[in-house]
Amino acid sequence: MFASRTRAFNPTSPRIEIVSPDLSAGSILQSPVRIQVKFEAAEKAEIVPSTFKAQYGAFRIDITDRLLKATKVTKEGIVVDKAELPSGSHRLFLKVQDSADRTGEQEVRFSVQ
Repeated sequence: MFASRTRAFNPTSPRIEIVSPDLSAGSILQSPVRIQVKFEAAEKAEIVPSTFKAQYGAFRIDITDRLLKATKVTKEGIVVDKAELPSGSHRLFLKVQDSADRTGEQEVRFSVQ
């Protein structure tokens, strides 16, 4: 199962876009995988990289520190060239704020073979 759902707390909240991997329906990811996430702030605002959070699963376990060992968060987003992902079904919640204190969230579901 694959899904990507954006939740904006405000119409001008930051956007979070999964550039890669391709999460189109029916695709099963193979590890290692390149991960690229793009952030976009509304006009007259900037992304605040230090507000980035990554949470895992239904209980939203904070995995931000673990992710930050593999990449650096910038105003533009994050890139991990060869992420080693365990097999199975996964659910992530990615959050970031902008300089106007607006929060954007992206839910991502994917499977790894």
